Amino acid sequence: MEYKHDTIMMSGVFLSFFGILGIIYGNLLGILLFLGGIYPIFYGYTNGKSWYKGYEGEKTVKKSLKKLNGGYHIFNDVKLPGSWGNIDHIVVGPTGIFVIESKNLGGLHIVDGDNWSAKYKEYGGFKKSYKSPGKQTKANAAQLRKYLIKNDVNMKDLWVKSMVALNSMHVIRKYDPKDYELIHPDYLVEFIHQRKSNIKERTINESFYVLRGFCDNYFYKE
Repeated sequence: MEYKHDTIMMSGVFLSFFGILGIIYGNLLGILLFLGGIYPIFYGYTNGKSWYKGYEGEKTVKKSLKKLNGGYHIFNDVKLPGSWGNIDHIVVGPTGIFVIESKNLGGLHIVDGDNWSAKYKEYGGFKKSYKSPGKQTKANAAQLRKYLIKNDVNMKDLWVKSMVALNSMHVIRKYDPKDYELIHPDYLVEFIHQRKSNIKERTINESFYVLRGFCDNYFYKE
């Protein structure tokens, strides 16, 4: 995945290069090759830039979570069977189970419950986000709980805590998020440590055995 966008861009560069040669030598096919190469270049650059920004945000959260006390299982980039997308981070430990969506976003953000808006220089005003990180993390938490129950993990009276780790200090909370926490990565560890939960050791161990095969990266500190 890391080099996917570079590969797409390079394919566009090659098409455009041969297209230019064709145009120079008067070959009409050269025009089609050149135009056909523009889209892969644009797509690869735009999406690659977005992917890299998200990757940096996830890396910041992973670094922060490694400061947790012993006894916490940290699963990064989790793809549950049958799910459409990945869960950025799952933490399972003495204070409960947490699903964390990491966001590395620029600009000024206004959070109105589940609705997010952002102000970007290129738009000259506020633009409503295409997706709500809050809704996304809540859906991921519900999906995780359902999957754990399906795999016989004891989740009686136990809920998965939804969180959005936003790597930005420029946030206006118009209306406090409902059923999820919005927090800066620097304060994740403190928040998780202070939570109270009736989670049992058996549930922690069962969750580990269910999830360990579905994550791209795993960390545990004794």
